[in-house]
Amino acid sequence: MSNVFAAMLQLGAVAAVAGPTVAFAASPADAPLPTVASALDVSNLYEAGVPEGRILAAIYASPPFACTPEQLELLRITGASQPVIATLARRSIEATTPDPRLAAHPQAADVAAGVPAEPTRQGVVLAVDLGANLCVGDHDDGGTCYGAGPGIAVGGSVGYRFNAWLSLTLDASYGTYSIADDAYLTETESMSVTFTAWVHVPLASRVDLDLGIGLGRARWAGVTSTEMAFTWSSWTSFAVHIGFSYRVTPELDLGLAAAFVSQPVGDDLCIDDVGVTRCGEYFGVPDRATVGTRLVYRFH
Repeated sequence: MSNVFAAMLQLGAVAAVAGPTVAFAASPADAPLPTVASALDVSNLYEAGVPEGRILAAIYASPPFACTPEQLELLRITGASQPVIATLARRSIEATTPDPRLAAHPQAADVAAGVPAEPTRQGVVLAVDLGANLCVGDHDDGGTCYGAGPGIAVGGSVGYRFNAWLSLTLDASYGTYSIADDAYLTETESMSVTFTAWVHVPLASRVDLDLGIGLGRARWAGVTSTEMAFTWSSWTSFAVHIGFSYRVTPELDLGLAAAFVSQPVGDDLCIDDVGVTRCGEYFGVPDRATVGTRLVYRFH
């Protein structure tokens, strides 16, 4: 706060040395733009009731000039908007930076205006999933999903986020089903392990659309009412992910996630019947889907 008062004294001293300040009057839109050469001139424009659009235009039309962070803070306290503060900060960089490429950096004005830079999204990520496990297939009598209702799905992943847009993870998921009393299967479960590539599309300042596609191994197993066990697995399974995430803190995301895991029909199904195991293409294996919440922690 002492810096702010120092800036107030500085502005006052400038006004005293310069003598009577130039009076800026609110002018029609077609009037010539006033020349702005200091933070004091901007303050005078506000006091004269000049529309903010003309103030911004005058700043852009005038030669670049330097403003200290204390002067920018004083303007902010006295009512200047963030667009004006950011514009003054950028023009100040142009006036004091010999290399124009540095002044054009997206975060340069924010740094000069004292606005904290956006934390990097790069780093190791850990995720935990919890939701519903759904059987995707024929639910009619005799179908691959007959009697298999929604169950519980849990999962987790570890990976690396390269930037705000792209990450790569190793995902594992396990799910059970609720079995109807008249179902042929009395127990059934499914699981998958895939390598997943993600694309994160920013929708708002803290909200992303997350899209992913993975390839890896899936396994499905079940037990019938006659104690016959079925086991199926494949290395050609793929998964498609879609979700929305909200950045709670720079390190923590909370979101909603859905996934579809394909379990190809062409792979062998093994049946263990009274100690005798037979493998072949007996019938189709159901696909699965999961819907739930996702918690992601990022290590910077």
